[in-house]
Formats: sequence, structure tokens, C-alpha cells
Amino acid sequence: MSNSALKQKAVSATFWSGIDTFARQGLQFVVSLILARLLSPQDYGTIGLLAIFVGLAGVFVDSGFSTALIQREHISDIELSSVFYFNLGVSLVAAALLCVFAPWIAEFYSMPILRAVTWVLAANLVIGSLGSIQQVLLTKALDFRRQCMISLVAQLVSGAVAILLAWHHFAVWSLCIQTLLATTIGTLLLWGSSSWRPGRRFSIAAIQSLFRFGSFLFLSALLDTLF
Repeated sequence: MSNSALKQKAVSATFWSGIDTFARQGLQFVVSLILARLLSPQDYGTIGLLAIFVGLAGVFVDSGFSTALIQREHISDIELSSVFYFNLGVSLVAAALLCVFAPWIAEFYSMPILRAVTWVLAANLVIGSLGSIQQVLLTKALDFRRQCMISLVAQLVSGAVAILLAWHHFAVWSLCIQTLLATTIGTLLLWGSSSWRPGRRFSIAAIQSLFRFGSFLFLSALLDTLF
């Protein structure tokens, strides 16, 4: 790719990345304003109580591999497939641990509803991991326009459904379904917009090679989430 073509692609990527950020944040702001009128502070607090558990699980699922793949100039299909299966495997383990500890979390906070809410957010981790590689490939290709469209559709549909559920007094489940639906729609659209599919190979050597770079990002994200 020539320097002029690369420059033009970088400018386009910057433009669409900015549009994505402002549009997504603006849409989420409007949805949050409406939901704040329909839901109670306790509904938001119920989700907030699980933030540390879900946040930590998300850090372990990614483990810095997404950024490691993006920064590497040339990546092979076996590296992509290995990271895909690694992310999926860790997400399943993390989701299983969340489900196992869900009763303890609910008992600790004296809120029985947290058990079911934890199960839903655990499923969200697994669904999100399925689209991680497609997201990486779009980023490496500087295709932020497609990412913007996917993000907006996911936010718009999930936000509309959350408002409808909140209007019908589904309380905290409005926020749970919003999160799960946004991730599910985003993952489906990522798969639909990408021709890449995981192969049947897994390489520990590829994981180790990528982790040499990703481990520092993993530790940084871990400390940030704990803080």
C-alpha cells in the first residue's frame, strides 16, 4: 500500500473512530436519561455491585491478546485461531466460576436477585469472546466505519428494548437484557461482516509468543480494574 493510500485510510479511520465514539456515547447518554426516569437507583446499584467481578473476568478473557495481535504486522491464521480458542476457553472458565460463586455473591450482599443477574452477565462474557478476533481484524484493517455501524445498531436496538422493558417494570432486568442484547447483536454483526472463521488448529507456541507482549497490557488492565 502506497504512503498516500495509507494516509488516506488513516484519515478515514480517524474520522469514523471519532464518529463512533461521539455517536455511541451520545446514544448511550440519551438512553441513560430515559432509563433514569424509569428505573430506581437500586436497579443501577444492583448491576454496579457486580462490576468488579465481571470486570476482572473480562481482563482475564482478553489477557492482552487483542492488542498483541493488532500491533503485530503479520499474523497467521493459526495465531488468530489460537487466540480465538484461548479467549473462548477462558471465558467459559470465567463464566463457570461466576456461576459457581453467584450464590455466595448474592448472600454476601444480601440480595438474592444477584444470583440470576450474575448468570446473565456470565453468559455475556462468553458471547463477547466469540467476536474478539473479528474486532481485531477490523481494527488492523482500519475499518472503523464498519465498526461504527455495528456499534450503533447494537446500541440502538438494545437501548430501545431496555427502555421498553423498563416501561413495563422489568427493573434491573432491563439493564441486564440491554447488556446481553448489545453484545449478542454486536457479535452476530461482526461474524456477518467478516469472512474469517476459526480453523481447527491451536498452537501453544503462538499463544506464548503473543503473550510476551500482551502480558504487560494484561497486568496494566488488571491493576486498572482493581484500582
